[in-house]
Amino acid sequence: MVKDITEAVVRNCQVTPDAVTVIIHENPRTDKAKGGVLFSER
Repeated sequence: MVKDITEAVVRNCQVTPDAVTVIIHENPRTDKAKGGVLFSER
């Protein structure tokens, strides 16, 4: 996935791969909501 993201940014932003930083930050279901309802309550 990280390679695909990097390649897409390189292709669309005309930058080198070294200019791309990908950070994957996962949040627990108790820390995010959609439509006012926590994902942990769905």
